Amino acid sequence: PLFQELLEREQARGNARDLGSVLLNYGLFKSVTGDYAVAETLLERAVATLESAGEPDSPPLAKALNNLGLVYWRQGRHREAVETLERALAIHVKNEGAQSGSAASALHNLLQLHRELGELDIAERYGQQALAVTEAVYPPNHPAIGGTLEALGRLAEAQGERAEARALYERSIAIHEASQRPDHPDIAYPLRNLAGLLRQEGETAAAVKLCERALEVRRK
Repeated sequence: PLFQELLEREQARGNARDLGSVLLNYGLFKSVTGDYAVAETLLERAVATLESAGEPDSPPLAKALNNLGLVYWRQGRHREAVETLERALAIHVKNEGAQSGSAASALHNLLQLHRELGELDIAERYGQQALAVTEAVYPPNHPAIGGTLEALGRLAEAQGERAEARALYERSIAIHEASQRPDHPDIAYPLRNLAGLLRQEGETAAAVKLCERALEVRRK
């Protein structure tokens, strides 16, 4: 109800920047609640409205594009997601430089999208950029670094590099464990993925322990 009221007020006022901000946040809210169809409509309106404000490289426009790209991704529209996230990345780099948290996040997402599209060479390029930026932006043992290593592990696995994938998963787990949040929910991903590798290699007991640990983290 508050978003509806805000939207009506800003539509009446006619300020494109303020209206775009409301649409951006309303769209993010609908995305978080899983209503992707409505989120898509709101975020596409946000992009168009912010573009009409005469600031083609504004930070709010980059945020709207980023959130819209994630909504496309969750709907299985990978190519549209790639195009939208690449545009968001370009604005982030222009405004904040090549080394920023926003750029790192966009690079990480593009790594995963291209991996899912089977474009492994492009995914590798984005992945190495994502790791370099993440390590430059965040302190050692930050969960964001662990998340990037986990994504690179999945890429290595898709490329058939099982030993490299295992090493990346192990590094990811070690970073999460040494971080200020050793029970960060994202540690479940490398735990689960490493368990899958171990199971395929016949190390079933170790795989079970990793799965149980991942399950415990997720339940918590």
